[in-house]
Amino acid sequence: MNARSLVAARCRAWFRRGSGAGALTGMVVTLIALAAVALSAVLTYDWATSAAEDVERVRNHLFWLSVLETLIFAYTTFEVSFRSDDRRFIGLLPISGSTRWLELSARNLLVHLPLLVPCAGYAYGLFSAGAHDLAAYAAALLTGTYALGIPLSGWLHLKAGLSLLTPPGSGRRMLAGATVPAEAALLLYTPALGLAGTLFGVLVMDGTLRAALLRSDGSLGDTALGVLVVSGVLGAALVRRASTEAAGTLHRVAARFAEVDVPGPYRDDGLPERCPGLGWGRLLAPEARSFFERDLKQLKRRFRLDRILLWFACLWALRVGWVVTEPRDALRELWWLGALTTLLACHGPLATEGRELGSRWLRSALPNRLAPRALGSWLAFQSSAIWVWLWSAIAMSMVAGGIEGALLLSYGLLLCSIVWLCTYGVGRMASPERLRGYGMVWTAASVVAVSFVAGRIT
Repeated sequence: MNARSLVAARCRAWFRRGSGAGALTGMVVTLIALAAVALSAVLTYDWATSAAEDVERVRNHLFWLSVLETLIFAYTTFEVSFRSDDRRFIGLLPISGSTRWLELSARNLLVHLPLLVPCAGYAYGLFSAGAHDLAAYAAALLTGTYALGIPLSGWLHLKAGLSLLTPPGSGRRMLAGATVPAEAALLLYTPALGLAGTLFGVLVMDGTLRAALLRSDGSLGDTALGVLVVSGVLGAALVRRASTEAAGTLHRVAARFAEVDVPGPYRDDGLPERCPGLGWGRLLAPEARSFFERDLKQLKRRFRLDRILLWFACLWALRVGWVVTEPRDALRELWWLGALTTLLACHGPLATEGRELGSRWLRSALPNRLAPRALGSWLAFQSSAIWVWLWSAIAMSMVAGGIEGALLLSYGLLLCSIVWLCTYGVGRMASPERLRGYGMVWTAASVVAVSFVAGRIT
């Protein structure tokens, strides 16, 4: 069996799953997802047409679109590579590690293909506005980010997985601390390495394209084509290199990863002695406190790296308060930053109502009331989300005064409660098998909605 057969089998499995039991639900989810992707293209089209006359503004838009694109696949390529649903079944088949890695790489490129839709909308918006050079600039930069970043992130995840096969040294023990087993320390940091490596490539591509744009000699088209070719060749080389390294070892990496992966919620393996945020539980009654601690530990265990995004957002909010002088501009940037961070870094019920916490039917049969469970879940979500809005309010106070900062804080906490309520409803009603798909659709639609609202704050 070759990689092409594996990819075709996966596509057939996706189709059969969507057309089997629960086909109507699958169709609704698919339509919502397609609508969200289409709206993202419409949104970026509007951004491009309004900024086509301002080169610096276009470059800022392109940089942040690249960052958002990279921030997504730097993490999700890890899920596809090591947590794919068919990994146990594939492990029983006589398939070489090289073939399996080529199939996983093709799946990563296919799964992340919707990331190119808003990029295409932005490039088409520039082209429609008559900025043909900037359109080529945008297409080359954003497509090059996709072609280079996904194979790079996958290769880094594989290198970290291969480290599971060797005894940990002092460096890995220091990196692991008390959070994860020392053997798995590098797995904790590879998404950040993929993000950093891809953004370095973005800076190089951006500098190359900008130099061609400033020359104004008609060479931007050739330069854009060269950037696309080089990024594609480097991506293909990384896939080929990774498949060679995976030959004969990927099945061992998968087995070792299953041993050190995040354990079930009722074991304390991999948790520090004191989970950050447990002090919030003193605000609750004992019945709700137990659910709060359960959900908080699950969130801290499963999504540890999101704390990096939270604190980065807090620091960026302070930068906005320090640099921006116009209150309306500060409000737009802080609203966009806080809302996107809430959606992307504060997972809440979408992470705690799935299969990780066991059978939903068993939990429903136990004698506990819904109100304490909901209250504990809400506080576990708010204990992380409140920080970015608190620092955003401080930044807004620096620009426009304390009253405006307090208003932003109240709006942010209201948004957090709405986000939690929607995700809690989705988590309670959705089938556990489809919860991940619902979560992705919810996040995509919410990001489009937040960007649309932020764009209307003028």
